Amino acid sequence: VHTGPCALYFTDCVFKRNGAAMEGSYWGTTVEFLQTEFSSNLRPVSGYGGYMRFDGCYFHSQDRGAALYALSLVMDSCVFVNHTGVALWIQSDGSTIRDSLFVSNDVGVQTKSAIENCIFLMNRVGIAAADGARIEGGWICGRPLENSSDLIQWSSLTSMQVSHVWFGIPGQYEAIIRGSIKDGYWWPLSGFVDLIQVSDRPTAWPKSLQSFNTSYASQCSAPRDRGFDLQHPPSGVIVGRVTWSGSGTVTEINTSLVLSAGSVLTIEAGAVLRFTSPSAVLVIKGTIIARGRPDARIVFDGVDMTSRALYIPNIGGVNVNMSYATFGNFSQAVSLDTSWNGPCALYFTDCVFKRNGAAMEGSYWGTTVEFLQTEFSSNLRPVSGYGGYMRVDGCYF
Repeated sequence: VHTGPCALYFTDCVFKRNGAAMEGSYWGTTVEFLQTEFSSNLRPVSGYGGYMRFDGCYFHSQDRGAALYALSLVMDSCVFVNHTGVALWIQSDGSTIRDSLFVSNDVGVQTKSAIENCIFLMNRVGIAAADGARIEGGWICGRPLENSSDLIQWSSLTSMQVSHVWFGIPGQYEAIIRGSIKDGYWWPLSGFVDLIQVSDRPTAWPKSLQSFNTSYASQCSAPRDRGFDLQHPPSGVIVGRVTWSGSGTVTEINTSLVLSAGSVLTIEAGAVLRFTSPSAVLVIKGTIIARGRPDARIVFDGVDMTSRALYIPNIGGVNVNMSYATFGNFSQAVSLDTSWNGPCALYFTDCVFKRNGAAMEGSYWGTTVEFLQTEFSSNLRPVSGYGGYMRVDGCYF
């Protein structure tokens, strides 16, 4: 309890048939579980205190209580399957749950924090949300069992944000959502789990997930008689190594497009990226390499200063390396929200930021930012922020 820093790291471990995998208070302590499996424990992980991170972990067969109970944490690419009770219970705000999968649990998540791009399949209640929760992106599908109809559940007094979430549920259910929702769509979810390309991420997911049977996802379909339009699912996640062609090739981005953690996006010289709506943004969780040339610059083109070009969320391991790139007409060309969740690095060389609301804005704790031989022209707020290490060399404002 705050008697000096401690650190516990568990990688590729297994906690099976224990009373508790980890339990207690850990104030002033860093705890990380990476690619670790929790199976048939009475209380897999519970505690309160310092910094806790889970990445690529697999929780299954919890008989009672919460599979994971914590005051706050950071979670990426985890799986919770077949829990009686709450699979993940986060007591305080300030946590982020990303790119995770919740299947056949009594309650998937109980939280007042952020849930980003997660999938909830066949849970009795997908999300039990408390005041201040934010759900952005992802897919939610109901469970084909009697009295199991609440996808998202919260009281009328709860203040909550839900956007760009895709829903599907068998048509016989009446109580689908308790509360109000924005930008929600129905989708017949046959085979939708493949959208996160689980089978293509053997290093990020435990081996036990690779044979996980998701065929019963086809039992979820859109109730057409409710007046909802069927929409195509967003192709909004870039996984693996991807290259966008240059030589004048135009790529249109009209929604949130996520470069997943560990993935690499290469943009060739001469490419044009056109952001065509206010919600369009390229969310960087991996590595982006965009190297233009003096005679073939890479162009990022916004819409009337209403959209962002690059958003760096609160996640470590982000790398941005750009040269001879031009950003124009964005509300924020580069938006940062990093706070000590691992090192990030952003390098801009021979770039131009022209006619933007802000060239770069936000917090960048634990992050290195460098602008070399770069021009800032006619921006409302060229560069503003606070945090880590920033270097500006040979630039023109």
